[in-house]
Amino acid sequence: MPQAKSERDRRFDPVDVHVGARLREQRLALGLSQVMLGVRLGVTFQQIQKYERGANRISAAKLHHAARALDVEMAFFFVGLPGNGDGPTARLTPPNGAEVLPTPEDLSLLRDFHRLSSNSQRAVLDVIKELAGRGAHDGDDG
Repeated sequence: MPQAKSERDRRFDPVDVHVGARLREQRLALGLSQVMLGVRLGVTFQQIQKYERGANRISAAKLHHAARALDVEMAFFFVGLPGNGDGPTARLTPPNGAEVLPTPEDLSLLRDFHRLSSNSQRAVLDVIKELAGRGAHDGDDG
């Protein structure tokens, strides 16, 4: 006889938790409050809280609206989901493989980056790649 799932297991599916975390990550990166995102999606801030915790599932239509409101592709919400492979949308992890939570500085950098033109973004990425490559080869961390 199959074992009954605990209440927590029934309420918080790992995919829902992951999608909710990605929703929160992008909301914070854009500097939006839960209230502001709720207005854009036509739901209350309490509903946004539930989405972000994974307590409530986001329907396909609402996820589509969220992607538009947060200026990301639908696939963004599934990046880094276990089992998605190592394709071009896989989440990047540091060399030690530890999960990294964004700091306020990370989010500020991301907001500023998105304010740049496409050409400037490419130039910044080239500089970062060059510095990261040089640091990996000569042991220079700073």
